[in-house]
Amino acid sequence: MDPIPQQVGRASTLDRDVRQTRPDHVVTFYEDSAFLAASVRGFLLAGLRAGETVIVVATPEHRAAFAEVLTATGHDVDESRRAGRYIELDAAGTLARLVVDGELRADRFEQEIVSLVTATAAASPGLRIYGEMVALLWQDGAHTLALELEDRWNTLLEQVAVPLWCGYPLTSFDTPETTARFHDVCARHTFVTTDSYGSLDATGPLADGVVLLDAHEPGGWPH
Repeated sequence: MDPIPQQVGRASTLDRDVRQTRPDHVVTFYEDSAFLAASVRGFLLAGLRAGETVIVVATPEHRAAFAEVLTATGHDVDESRRAGRYIELDAAGTLARLVVDGELRADRFEQEIVSLVTATAAASPGLRIYGEMVALLWQDGAHTLALELEDRWNTLLEQVAVPLWCGYPLTSFDTPETTARFHDVCARHTFVTTDSYGSLDATGPLADGVVLLDAHEPGGWPH
């Protein structure tokens, strides 16, 4: 059985009209990569079983972990790769093509991400994406740049309605500055999940930025 995050929150600062026009943009804050893989497995597997295309933009470690948990369910990951329905991109390599001299280039994002997502969505009965490029920026201390990339993703999701799941390691929020800016990350997502919410300081702006929901309630867990 997949582990269920201890808390699930919906970011309350998102405009209601945006929620209606944009599909779920989920973020998981995790301590353990095994938990991340087990949590994301259902999201990826649901798309593959429905005949959708899945794009995974992740580190080599996480790409291998995701493939392993999918294979454990009996899914033929290699066949999905050959059919072009399971597309894997290296997060660091892709990010390096988007960021030039410390600047997120709009033209590069258009060429590398928008064109891929648009073309894949048009050619497939469905598309869903997992990504962690933003987490790499956050880990490197490029917090403003990370939030800018989240904003570009959200703009894209308004144009191409596909679900997006992000993963951030909780170790990236281990300073007063990063803990304070946790609210900024949550506000850019429609659902917030974690396996260890209690390790974060839930006082101050965080308290009014996330409404905690029961993961077992209808609508409380994205599928």
